[in-house]
Amino acid sequence: MNSFWARLRSWGACVAREGECQCQCVGAERAEEKARSIMENDNYKQVLIFISKVLLFRRLPKDAEPHLAAACIRVEFKKGETVIRQGEIGSEFFFIYSGEADVSVQRGKDAPVMVATLKAGNYFGENALLRDEPRTATIVAKTQLVAFKITQ
Repeated sequence: MNSFWARLRSWGACVAREGECQCQCVGAERAEEKARSIMENDNYKQVLIFISKVLLFRRLPKDAEPHLAAACIRVEFKKGETVIRQGEIGSEFFFIYSGEADVSVQRGKDAPVMVATLKAGNYFGENALLRDEPRTATIVAKTQLVAFKITQ
């Protein structure tokens, strides 16, 4: 966080010297734009680092990782919130950054059965995205869930 404020000051957001008031105000709008850029850049770096740790992406050429990171959108789900529902048409692929999610599958008219719990580094939604098929399972956030999604 200190580097954030240092960068903001370096843009002249407001610098006052002892004994004199020399403010170089760049305007609230410009300062907000710069702050947003810093946060987006930090998020981009965070995604790029995380992608390199996800097993699925380890075979990707290193020069493809920035393109993948740029396509990622951070999403958050509350405990108990449904992320995807079996049978729905999907256009998003998710990989989990933090938290856990339960996977359940319903066969015919039987009650849904929990078949797995996913955690950081796991992914889901790839079948609907790659094969244009309906979702094959329902995913519900078991805890507070942070994921990155990629859309078609």
